[in-house]
Amino acid sequence: MLRDFLTGTISKLLQVLFLLGGLALLLGGIFGGSGVGIAIGVVFLCMSFGVRYALGNILKMR
Repeated sequence: MLRDFLTGTISKLLQVLFLLGGLALLLGGIFGGSGVGIAIGVVFLCMSFGVRYALGNILKMR
C-alpha cells in the first residue's frame, strides 16, 4: 500500500516537473529563437505524457 502511494506521488511530481519544464523550455525557445530549446521542450512534454500513460497502465493492472 505504501509502495503504491509512493509510486503515484513520485509519478505525479515527475509529470508536473516535466510539464512545467517542457512548457518553459518550449516558450523560451520560441521567444528566444532557439531550436534546441524547442526540441528539448517537446521532449519534456512527451516525457510528461509518457509518465501519465505509464501511471494509467499501472492503475489498470491493479
